[in-house]
Amino acid sequence: MMRILRNCVRKLRSIRLNPYESSRSGEWGINLLRNKLQKQFPKSFLWKITLLNIAITTIVIAISSWAVYSTACILVENNQSAEYAAAFRVALRQDLWIFSVIAILTGGLLHLKSNRALTKPIRELIRATKELKSGADPRPVAVRTNGDMQELILHFNDLVDQLSYNRRQQKKLVSDLSHEIRTPISNINGYLNALKNGVIEGSPDLYTSLHNESERLIDLVEQLERLKEWDDARHQHFLAKDQVNAHDLVSQAANMFKWTLQDRGIQCEVHAEPMNLVVDGAGITQVLANLIENAIRYYSGEGPVRITGERMESAYRITVAGPGLPIPEEDRTELFTRFHRVERSRKRETGGLGLGLAISDEIVCRHGGKLFLETDGHSHAFQFTIPCRE
Repeated sequence: MMRILRNCVRKLRSIRLNPYESSRSGEWGINLLRNKLQKQFPKSFLWKITLLNIAITTIVIAISSWAVYSTACILVENNQSAEYAAAFRVALRQDLWIFSVIAILTGGLLHLKSNRALTKPIRELIRATKELKSGADPRPVAVRTNGDMQELILHFNDLVDQLSYNRRQQKKLVSDLSHEIRTPISNINGYLNALKNGVIEGSPDLYTSLHNESERLIDLVEQLERLKEWDDARHQHFLAKDQVNAHDLVSQAANMFKWTLQDRGIQCEVHAEPMNLVVDGAGITQVLANLIENAIRYYSGEGPVRITGERMESAYRITVAGPGLPIPEEDRTELFTRFHRVERSRKRETGGLGLGLAISDEIVCRHGGKLFLETDGHSHAFQFTIPCRE
């Protein structure tokens, strides 16, 4: 046996590691020790903070007990006999041990209970975050605290509500978009199949109908592209702006519809006060064009279409007003939502896609303004403001 041990020792001594191998072996040993220590301690934040509190309590009690023990022993030794002092030290040591253990256990339980209550909102946030990550709509986290944690929970609940709303709007957008695309494609496909099979013969009216459906698809794609451009611009920190005269901007937009207004027999009154504005001229022109086009498309009744621009204290307000088809009260708050239309059954007749006002609202908001509607049910005034930066 001794011979075997000596051979093993001799072989171990003969092994020589270079510095690189030694350092790798040391790192491996340190990592192994770290992993074992991490496995021994709980990963929960509740248990970590509880153990930390217990450790601090233990240190405080140990220091206090040592101070009491030392002071008491010194006083007894100076005033009593050696035998009495020895017996006193033994009794006091036992009492302090019992007191310390009871105090540490009691403090640990109290810390655990209080920490469980303090960390409950964090556990609720973790639960809701996991549900949100899995694609579900988590229930709101209850607010049972004050201060920073209350603010965090309120912001998280608002974030969950916003994400849920965006998800619903995305589903609605996909549904409306598929419907808008499917209808003209189905019409074109049906006519083409009928022409192919000889069911119908080509005529100018048929070709005009097919051309209108294709124009509708092109118009839809163009409006979606413009909407995407302004969606992307919302996340940019700057917007290309130039100084333009508000009077010229309003007059030029109104002149684009001069012949359309004459063809429909609609009078148009334009009055815009001059004022220099720092805006994206193309974007504001598009807003005006959308509003004027809607005023013409949905014109009903008597009276002119009025386009006005007026200076305010800190903004410039532009209004496009005129008589039009009735707008139900329940639809007025949804007018600026994408693909929303009043009286959806009439959309084929009027030709609206429900994107013009949504695009206009994006552009005005990007300029720091607001687009809104004032109406009595028959006469409608679409207004938007642009902050002044003279």
